[in-house]
Amino acid sequence: MTSGAFLGCLCNRADGILIPKMRGPLGSLTAPGEPSLKATPRCRRGSSSTTLKQERMQSEDRAKSQTIAEIESDANTQDRQRTNEQFYQQNYGRLLDSCLESGSLFIQDAERLIQNLAAHLPRFTGSTDEEFIAWASDILRPAAERLSAFYALRTPQNERGVRNGIRSVLKRASDLGLKGTGKLSGDTEREIEEAAWFKVFEGLDAWIKPGRAKLTTRLYAQGRSLALGWRTSSLRHRDRHPDVDVERCGADAWGSLHIDPQAEDDSRHLGTD
Repeated sequence: MTSGAFLGCLCNRADGILIPKMRGPLGSLTAPGEPSLKATPRCRRGSSSTTLKQERMQSEDRAKSQTIAEIESDANTQDRQRTNEQFYQQNYGRLLDSCLESGSLFIQDAERLIQNLAAHLPRFTGSTDEEFIAWASDILRPAAERLSAFYALRTPQNERGVRNGIRSVLKRASDLGLKGTGKLSGDTEREIEEAAWFKVFEGLDAWIKPGRAKLTTRLYAQGRSLALGWRTSSLRHRDRHPDVDVERCGADAWGSLHIDPQAEDDSRHLGTD
């Protein structure tokens, strides 16, 4: 070994034996004059592999932690839901009495309001019955007051206003199979009347406020408007079924044609001969 070739000695321990290694002039692990094979890329590859392994392990740890957190969150949510359902069940009677205090609601209305409260249960975060009653009352009270106001508006006099508006159209609907006070006419009138009152309930705030016209006049116009809509829809259905004898058919509040089952000869009235 010459002094020019020997630039140092890297000693590794292998079974307790020191192994000298020659280092070339360019820092390679080769002798002088041979192609240089630098060790740097090998070191980078090893470092990169270690980094990727560490990142993968960290990612797996994060995923495990997230999964555990989600499981714990789901468990807490389920526990909370069961607790709120218990509050709901054990306080159902008190809530029912609270809704009926005004005396203007039917028991069916109060039960329906409380049943709808179940959809809001996940929002309750209290821990006592009194807190639950207070929370539920804040939701039920406005709904009960709105329903009470609707019933106060739907008096016999106001119902006559809606009904008169509907009849002003139906009495001229003989071309659609409606005659006088027959069954078809009565069914159609009731369906349109209920649809009119549903419209009133949807826009209750506007109906409660005083208007330029009297309330009965406005309700008359509401009933007439829906009846005219029914007539227009029925005529369109009739035009799509020209072979149907209108003397033997009618339509409901939504414009669906139907044939009188008491007809003596359906084939004759349907034009099928």
